[in-house]
Amino acid sequence: MQTLVRPIIAFTFLLFFRLSASACIDSVWYKVKPVQCFSLRNGEILVNKVFGGLAPYYYSIDGQSFSTNPNFDHLWTGDYALSIRDASGCVTTILLNIPEPPELIVRLQANDSSIVAGKPLVLSALVSPETADLGSILWRPPYLFSNQDTLSQRLIISETTN
Repeated sequence: MQTLVRPIIAFTFLLFFRLSASACIDSVWYKVKPVQCFSLRNGEILVNKVFGGLAPYYYSIDGQSFSTNPNFDHLWTGDYALSIRDASGCVTTILLNIPEPPELIVRLQANDSSIVAGKPLVLSALVSPETADLGSILWRPPYLFSNQDTLSQRLIISETTN
């Protein structure tokens, strides 16, 4: 009797998927909010959406400390490197700048160099740069300046001082 031996052939498929550079983060939708006034620390970087890569995403502006929070606030003006790391460890870095508005300078100008009781005096606030967006204008003390939201005041001093 002859024994027929059939070899058993087994196939094992090992599939390796290598994420290419294009599988990393494709693009980022973000917003940079500049500081509101010269030398303030209230700039912001807000990440709205990350395209590509694998969620969850981690965010950093120093390249060291990553967090799941996509928003950074209370920032000084200057350059920042926003790094976003996906779940596979792929890191994309975007260089951003939080601009500083020009320093607001206000000079007070009077229509006369002397103040005489009963004589009208016009005070004008000269603002530089002239294109500055002024959120509000406040004159002090308020009882002396009835029109608060204007760059020019007309007032009459009714008493004299010795």
